[in-house]
Amino acid sequence: KIHFTAIALLLLTYNSSAQINILEEFETGTFTKAFIKKYKIKTVKVSLTIFNTVITELFEFHKNGTLIKSTVRKADSIKTAETFYTYNPDQTIQYIVKKLYTPKITTDTIIYQYFHTDTSTVRMVIYDEYSDIQTFNKNKQILGSVSRSVTDNTSQNAILTTYTYTAQGLLLKKEQYRNKNEIPDYDDVTVYEFNQKKQLIKMYMLNHIAKKYDYDRKGKLINTVSSFMQIPSSFTSYEYSFW
Repeated sequence: KIHFTAIALLLLTYNSSAQINILEEFETGTFTKAFIKKYKIKTVKVSLTIFNTVITELFEFHKNGTLIKSTVRKADSIKTAETFYTYNPDQTIQYIVKKLYTPKITTDTIIYQYFHTDTSTVRMVIYDEYSDIQTFNKNKQILGSVSRSVTDNTSQNAILTTYTYTAQGLLLKKEQYRNKNEIPDYDDVTVYEFNQKKQLIKMYMLNHIAKKYDYDRKGKLINTVSSFMQIPSSFTSYEYSFW
């Protein structure tokens, strides 16, 4: 199983060669393609403050609303990672190429390749020695995924993820487990809360790790605060530029 502690989550949120983890914002619809296009957003600069250190990641968008590039920099402005996104003619994702930069070490490159079915309800993602099989509903929201090593594709090696939505189509819960007969532990369940404007306002795991979201009057995300046992542990701010 996948087990998280407060410190582990903070390290997953950022390390010197990884991206800032704002996966929830994309999964829950905070940064939808339609939203980016509507407000003509060109870039979003995400600044994470943790352990008195500020890390930034700049997300760059095409005028059609698709994410095309992101760049991570440490507090001293040294670039530690770049990620490039390419799309098929129908604008479904085709490749994600992530380059990690470490001083005095050859650049490490990770390639995620996406294969879509004709119905767009199933997608395979291959990266390094791992693969994901993802399924979607009619609204193109992910329902679940099965992740496993390509060298050991047995069920015992697989990690299953399921997503539950409200009647309004808002992400309610995400659960991870090894097999369908297993009950997820408290640290494998993530619950999401939204306000009346359908904005994500809180994400929390059942092991007392939580993240709260604040927005401006136009509905743009401006900051988040992560905490453990109700004690703040990191702060993230969001700055926008426009076309």
